[in-house]
Amino acid sequence: MTEDRVDVLVAGAGLCGLSAAVACARRSRVVVLEAAGHVGGKAASRRRDGYTFDCTGHWLHLRSDRVRSFVFEHLPPDRWVTIERRAAVYVAGVDVPYPFQTNLGALPGELVRACLTDFVQARIDDARAGAPPATFEEFILRRFGRSMAEIFFVPYNEKLWDRPLRELTAAWMGRFLPDPTVDQVVAGALGVSSAPVGYNATFLYPKAGGIGALAEALARALGPARVRTNTALTAVDPLARRARAADGTEYRYDRLIATVPLPSLVAMCEGAPAEVRDAAAALCAVDWHYLDVALRVPPRRPEHWIYVPDRDLPFFRVGSYSNAHPPLVPEGRGSLYVELADRARPHDPAAVAEGLVRVGMIASPADIAFVERRRIPGAYVVFDDRWGPARDTVFAYLRRHDIEARGRYGRWTYNSMEDCIADGLDAAEED
Repeated sequence: MTEDRVDVLVAGAGLCGLSAAVACARRSRVVVLEAAGHVGGKAASRRRDGYTFDCTGHWLHLRSDRVRSFVFEHLPPDRWVTIERRAAVYVAGVDVPYPFQTNLGALPGELVRACLTDFVQARIDDARAGAPPATFEEFILRRFGRSMAEIFFVPYNEKLWDRPLRELTAAWMGRFLPDPTVDQVVAGALGVSSAPVGYNATFLYPKAGGIGALAEALARALGPARVRTNTALTAVDPLARRARAADGTEYRYDRLIATVPLPSLVAMCEGAPAEVRDAAAALCAVDWHYLDVALRVPPRRPEHWIYVPDRDLPFFRVGSYSNAHPPLVPEGRGSLYVELADRARPHDPAAVAEGLVRVGMIASPADIAFVERRRIPGAYVVFDDRWGPARDTVFAYLRRHDIEARGRYGRWTYNSMEDCIADGLDAAEED
């Protein structure tokens, strides 16, 4: 068995792990282990026949000057484009600009009235409530009212989360669900234009290479000796500060920064107590099933993505890589990602194609050149009642052994690419 001595061992070559490794490498010996044959994790890109596909829509939003400087240091500003969001909600044959709650004027008049009446009453009731909402469903009802909940928020999110919303807490949302003022909702219902609402009103995207270009740039900064793909972390001895990789190498480390999914990390830890393993087993996530769709022609609609709450359609969101950035496809062509609602069965190609025609994204199934089905295991963390206590138990154990769980899946949370980069930089500053 080969042994290697490192200052910092990083498990996972996604944006968090790579950012931590790049920052640590300035003063420490760092090795990054990655199970896949490429870097980037969920922020990687695939290529086929001149088409570039990401893992569905990955758009970079930068609010932090620190993260912006770090990103531009490794992929300079002239290698990015800035894109203004174009998104909509397709509801029973009607297109409502996104965010739905600030564009109610696009609905038929009787629905506008019902939405506004329920919204105002919900805000009054919420102000009188003595406790915060206990579930995600309750949050929606108290912030937006029953009509908006029934038309959009509940059916869409139940398709996305694959479970009733009363089983989820509201802990995941933060800035990710636009929560407008009464004035903004009323103005949208009256058709009065206003500034775009939401954290993703604009975003950055690489000029070439797909979103994976950023991870690839970070990996180049580290060099091939420091990034070991096709080499999963398989076991950790927390007391001895030793770790084993799939290639048989044993690492002695001073620091372990792990961005792998939290339940997987616990499973690797030799000697983890039963209560910690039980807590890790209670952590739940939703698999993501989606289609990469290559089109022979550009999409018929201009949006970057469309939310689809209608329960009789087999997908809950459809987006267009090529609408956001045309160089991702051969000239005169297009590409889509189609996020599927039914995780239990293989998708019905005819039903998906008919659905794409129905929402107006393609004119005919003949527009489709090829389709590749994708699956992301455990893509979205489930924020149920077990999430908080179970995560706290696992984190307490890891802290006792100086194992740093970082990133979206290490922290077992919902966040953005920028958050993951920032988390990696935070880890490096603690070096």
